[in-house]
Amino acid sequence: MGTMFTLLESMLKPLRGLTDTQYGVVAGGSLHEIAHAVAAGSAFGEISLDSSLIMKLSRVLLLAPVALIVGYWYQKRLVTESEAEHTKAPKKLPIPWFLGGFILTSIIGTFLPLSAQTLDLLVQAAYVFLGMAMAALGISVNFKVIFKRGGAVFGAAAISSTCLLVFMIIMSKIFF
Repeated sequence: MGTMFTLLESMLKPLRGLTDTQYGVVAGGSLHEIAHAVAAGSAFGEISLDSSLIMKLSRVLLLAPVALIVGYWYQKRLVTESEAEHTKAPKKLPIPWFLGGFILTSIIGTFLPLSAQTLDLLVQAAYVFLGMAMAALGISVNFKVIFKRGGAVFGAAAISSTCLLVFMIIMSKIFF
């Protein structure tokens, strides 16, 4: 889905009348993978790439508080819906620890004086690792299972991604 929307957004950029900054905001705000935001943003130059990365990483940063709030709400809802749960001790709140690593890396990158060569090396390594991860995900896709059982999920993902894309186009035109 992400690859299809990356290609779709890149093809539609000239037709939407967006500046490079607006396009970067749309790509970073509507695509669900960092690698897809990088691919779409880099298709139209450095300004759109920078805008897409800032927007996408801002979304990723917001995952931590949203994940904690949703986890807490879901846990409370489960407890109130079942009387059997009242007799058990409260469950531990699930914490997505990878988000802590993302925040720690962001803090280190912001406050440690790293040379331009070191930063460039780290960025190049990140691109290689992202490419490897995307290839691994693509290799492990079983299209027979997707076509057999995933029609409703695929449809819901397509509809929600389209709605998000339209919303981001409108917001980028208003605010950027």
